Amino acid sequence: MISFIFIFQMRKRVLTPLCIPTLKGRIMDEDFVAIRAGLQFLQSIPIEPSNLAAQSHRHRLNPPLTEENVHKFETEHGIALPPDYRAFLIQVGNGGAGPANGLEMLGQWHGVAWSDIPGLVGNLALPFPYVEAWNGKPIDATLPVQEQYQQQDEYWSCRHVAGAIPICDHGCNLRECLVITGPERGHIWFDDRADWQGLYPHDTAGRDRLTFIQWYRLWLDDCLIKARSRNAE
Repeated sequence: MISFIFIFQMRKRVLTPLCIPTLKGRIMDEDFVAIRAGLQFLQSIPIEPSNLAAQSHRHRLNPPLTEENVHKFETEHGIALPPDYRAFLIQVGNGGAGPANGLEMLGQWHGVAWSDIPGLVGNLALPFPYVEAWNGKPIDATLPVQEQYQQQDEYWSCRHVAGAIPICDHGCNLRECLVITGPERGHIWFDDRADWQGLYPHDTAGRDRLTFIQWYRLWLDDCLIKARSRNAE
């Protein structure tokens, strides 16, 4: 059991500007140490009844993948996963506790293989098509109905998310993706097409881009801050 004092000593370190590292060809092992410790602490305290996502994943990650598993996935798709996400899969876990409704497993969406969900992902080997926020034109209601449907199908085409994998479900067909190919490789983007807001990079914490580890640790930091506040009451 990790002591409450240790976690909050860790929290003081995590909340410094150093909590969001710049990845330059290497993964900072202390990130994974902090993630494991933070999740272990959250597992040791009661979960609020209103936190339905946490009630489901209970702040636990699925077992990690093997190097062979990850290499096979990369080979099959002709890609190389961003280094921080790749290391997370192998050293920490493959889906489970995470932002919104949790972290999805590699190659699956709510336990269903991507290949069984038409339109969910595009060609992963192609570069992600955007470097700035994008949104399509509104459906032209003056057009014949069939053409309106065609416009809608084009808006939802998986070509818009080529080179990106869905990693987090926000409900109502809203999701976050990790770009794995192209200039935006390694960054988290929000797929907000269900609300007709298009696609745009995740910009939490005053940053215009977040890597996977930055995104995940910001979520965990927030969980720990809320836990400390509840325990202080």
